[in-house]
Amino acid sequence: MADLITDFDVIIVGGGATGLSAARSISKRDPQQRVLVVERFKLFNEEGSSGEHTRFFRTAYTELELIRLAYDTIPMWKELEDEAGAKLIDWCGLLNFGDKNYTDGPEGNLMAPIANLRLDNHPVEELTLSQVEGALGFRGLARKYPDADQFGAFLAPDNGAVHVPSTLKALHGIAKENGVQFLEDTRCLNIEDTKDGHVVVTVDKPHGDKLQLSAGKVLVTAGAYTNDVIKSLGIQLNLTIWENMTAYYEVDTQLSPIPHLWFQFLKTSDQPEGFDLVYGFPPFDWAVPGHARVAIDHASVQYIDTVPEVRQRKVEADLEAAQKFVRDHVKGASQTPVDVKQCLAVNVADNGYVLDFVPGTDKRVVLYTAGWAFKFVPLFGKFLAELVLDGHVDPKYEEVFATFKIDRTTTPPIVKPSSPPAQLRYESTAKSASATARSLEAGLHGPRRHQMLF
Repeated sequence: MADLITDFDVIIVGGGATGLSAARSISKRDPQQRVLVVERFKLFNEEGSSGEHTRFFRTAYTELELIRLAYDTIPMWKELEDEAGAKLIDWCGLLNFGDKNYTDGPEGNLMAPIANLRLDNHPVEELTLSQVEGALGFRGLARKYPDADQFGAFLAPDNGAVHVPSTLKALHGIAKENGVQFLEDTRCLNIEDTKDGHVVVTVDKPHGDKLQLSAGKVLVTAGAYTNDVIKSLGIQLNLTIWENMTAYYEVDTQLSPIPHLWFQFLKTSDQPEGFDLVYGFPPFDWAVPGHARVAIDHASVQYIDTVPEVRQRKVEADLEAAQKFVRDHVKGASQTPVDVKQCLAVNVADNGYVLDFVPGTDKRVVLYTAGWAFKFVPLFGKFLAELVLDGHVDPKYEEVFATFKIDRTTTPPIVKPSSPPAQLRYESTAKSASATARSLEAGLHGPRRHQMLF
């Protein structure tokens, strides 16, 4: 952009959903702020965590504080829809089902959200196996639950599917209208906190020209690429990055209406760890018409700390696990995947979010990464704007915000002194559906926050 200035109030490194939301929130609160968003790829790309058509908006958490956070976000989504003049969430409800004794996994306890939702008088309905198999598009589940008392299910109506492309375009359009500038195809090479009230950001423009930018505050929302961005600040994070595979399957809606988002909580002995955690979306005209999205909540290929220059594409084992569920349990569905995509999911040891000031920068550099948060995009944009403009979040959220701090106790800790080159972490899975299957070796320990990674 020929008229780009080099001195800003705020530079945001990372133009995915959270970075765009922060740009919107900052520019709305103070239109005089000079804000620049630097994006490593093209805007609206599928190289990070903000690609694909759909995401869950869910309220069904094991943790009560996350339920309350989700409900606080609903009016913020409606405000964003009003600003954009577009529908961004299809409120189709969420069906969770499976082994009611399932507790030890990234999604927490199947049944615990029921009591928490009822504690705040939110709607939730428990369902039987026959109800789930009857009118909701599933079949053959009874074979997995010879003891009917083992099966549990509930429907939470205040949940829905987020239209990802429309959300990204809405956030970008509002921010741009408010004067935010954008640099695409531009890699952040270095961030230097000069300690004199300014932060210098060196970027590499598309044709190899380096450019130095200056700002009072820098916000890093680079997702899976966070360690690449912050290494010049002398800090690296213990990150595990999943290559999540997803695909769509044509369905006969007369046989398989699939009216809700859904998630199966289960662990069986005949499947590798994580392959029984299956989730899906109903068919939407704004996604792939006539097709339901189905995927496993697991990644056989995972990167340690950062993303390698050459990513592994199309992980067959993960696709096969989803296909198996479709074949065995979705009525009237094709077994041929279409619109196969992948997306990077960033995790720390407790499956939580990292949203905080970078240590040692005197609140001049703010960081967000880890824990898929598309459902919280408007709220986290508000939080980041508050950190940048006020130096703290709304006191109403101080208690839950403390659980996002970068120095909270996890094993391994979130912050580490240095990071090795990008690598794959493998573990052979003898029972895998494919010889290429690999899964994360047991290594993330400590108390976990439970959140669905989509």
